[in-house]
Amino acid sequence: MIRVGDWVVGQIGLAVLRAAVAGDEVGARRHLDTLRSALGRLDDDDDALTARWDLPEVGSRSGYATWAAAYDDPGNVTVDLEEAAVVPLLQEMPMGLVLDAACGTGRHAVHLVAQGHRVVGVDSSVGMLERAASKLGQRFAASDLHALPFADGSFDAAVCALALSHERDVAPGVAELARVVRPGGRLIISVPHWLLTEVIGARAVVGSAYVPEYGHRSSTWLAAFFEAGLVVRDCLEPSWPDDAGAKAVPHDDLRAAARAARAGLPAVMVWDLLRST
Repeated sequence: MIRVGDWVVGQIGLAVLRAAVAGDEVGARRHLDTLRSALGRLDDDDDALTARWDLPEVGSRSGYATWAAAYDDPGNVTVDLEEAAVVPLLQEMPMGLVLDAACGTGRHAVHLVAQGHRVVGVDSSVGMLERAASKLGQRFAASDLHALPFADGSFDAAVCALALSHERDVAPGVAELARVVRPGGRLIISVPHWLLTEVIGARAVVGSAYVPEYGHRSSTWLAAFFEAGLVVRDCLEPSWPDDAGAKAVPHDDLRAAARAARAGLPAVMVWDLLRST
């Protein structure tokens, strides 16, 4: 549970800090004035800043089952940024058999099939799998990322999109994905950026609940890749759009500072990996 005003004040404080560090004294003073205004409203019980976000935590399986019907609706900034970075990587991959792990509604599988790849998908949410089947005309399997029902080296490539951020420890999932990709094969992993989850406080909100997200540093990912025999080809970090998330701030006069707090910060992390031989 978090008070809306505490979250907003934190965003404005970050805007002050970023302006000050950048040498923008005018901007820092402007954001300080906004901060004073926000702080003055926290004692008003009727102000929207005193409301609380009191959402229960649910597991990814039940959360995504609820989300399945609306997951493809427009307006999910994280998904849009992730797709813009991942789809060109999928288009580069040599033709072959591709695993879409945590395939969700099949949004990446659609691109892969259109390119001529043979695609196998797995997901822990039956609701998500049903949506994927309706798009692709083929059924994918229900499976957990920690125990994929495939032999070693079964796939020429794999993609795992916006899923491993729900794991406290990413190493087991990374190892299992690497296991089912043949030596020399590609693996693409995307997650919300740790700055988004740890600093901005983004969560996967599903109706009246949320699925927890964990921010894993680059060092954590690199250690997991090394142990799994994966080599990093590239790491992409698309930036958070300037206007994203402003609607969560309840007052128009506070939104400019909230936008300035996150402008240009990375919102997504996409790893392009190669299974070593």
